[in-house]
Amino acid sequence: MIFFSGATGMILGDYLTTEGISAKDDIQMARDLGLDISTNYV
Repeated sequence: MIFFSGATGMILGDYLTTEGISAKDDIQMARDLGLDISTNYV
């Protein structure tokens, strides 16, 4: 996974994921992976 290699950001929602997956679901997926993320811009 890119975050374990040093990435510090991601594009979410319908930009680079399967159409129909909401930003909220993308954020939950990151949290399920144990990532500590900011939601200041959501």
